[in-house]
Amino acid sequence: MIPLRLDDLGASSKQYERWSRHRWANVWPLHHRKLFGAWGPYRELHAEELEAIFEMIRDAGAVLTVAITAYWVERDGACTPYTVKFPQQAALIQWWAMQGCLQVAAHGLTHCVPGQHLPRWIGGNRTWHREYNRVAMRHLAADLGVPVTRYIRPGCVRPTPEHVFHDREFVLNWERAMGALAAACR
Repeated sequence: MIPLRLDDLGASSKQYERWSRHRWANVWPLHHRKLFGAWGPYRELHAEELEAIFEMIRDAGAVLTVAITAYWVERDGACTPYTVKFPQQAALIQWWAMQGCLQVAAHGLTHCVPGQHLPRWIGGNRTWHREYNRVAMRHLAADLGVPVTRYIRPGCVRPTPEHVFHDREFVLNWERAMGALAAACR
């Protein structure tokens, strides 16, 4: 079975990163996802959705690596720990990790550069939504109380032997993403 990974839990980039593949569309509101944008905004996965994903992983006898951003960056630049911003999701991750169905990886301290993370009227802000701070592993392990086994760089596009899912896929098309996950579990 191919190793499985779920990226971008707790990344505020899902709210603030805006860009378009079309250079002419990198202006507000055209670079919004529902028009010509390639990213954002979308919501965090709900605890019930994570539970369904984790149950599928358990039933398949698989192990899922969840790549979590340690701190959510608020609109004003303040940083909120994942466990504070999403306590129900954090409790589920703790429980499933202790059951051996999940491995936890840090996916950046903030996934962005606070203060530069907000959408711009003109141009995309994608370059400001990549940060590489390995101290995230220590913070996330302390907050969740489970081992954090890896660091996965935000925006890393190198080939990987894992089948990588992004939380965005589940938020935008639950049925298709769950079908793809079920196929990957076989």
